[in-house]
Amino acid sequence: MNRIKEAFLEVLIVFVVGGLIGASLAIVSNLFVSSVQWFGQQRESIDFLTATIGNQTISFSSLLFLWAAAAAVVLIKKSFGIAKWAGPADSMYSVHQLNVPFNIKQGLASTFAAFASVSGGASVGQYGPIVHFGATVGIITSKLQLRKRLGF
Repeated sequence: MNRIKEAFLEVLIVFVVGGLIGASLAIVSNLFVSSVQWFGQQRESIDFLTATIGNQTISFSSLLFLWAAAAAVVLIKKSFGIAKWAGPADSMYSVHQLNVPFNIKQGLASTFAAFASVSGGASVGQYGPIVHFGATVGIITSKLQLRKRLGF
């Protein structure tokens, strides 16, 4: 009977922790998308960087936002000390390996760089930032060692 109680408690803890992680990732994902949409609206609403040729109006705001995004990516790379960017496949591979440690700084930097790039108008795949952030949160959660702390 005691083993059943322990198993039930462990399943309950897994559901609660998984639910909290899932809810936090959902909130962060929605904030990511909302923020990118806001930056897109700002990019479209800037009207002082326009030139009119004949009856065509050309806006240079996209160019300005892309330059700002490129500068942000360089700043992120320098401040996090990233020598080489990781792709989503690298994150998935390292999370599933015991011998290949996942670099949390690299995962966070990749997520921030993807946010800066998309906010500037660059084309970034929709799953890459989520994979990097999910892998980062998963590794951080595993480092908390909840099973050991709760006696499982």
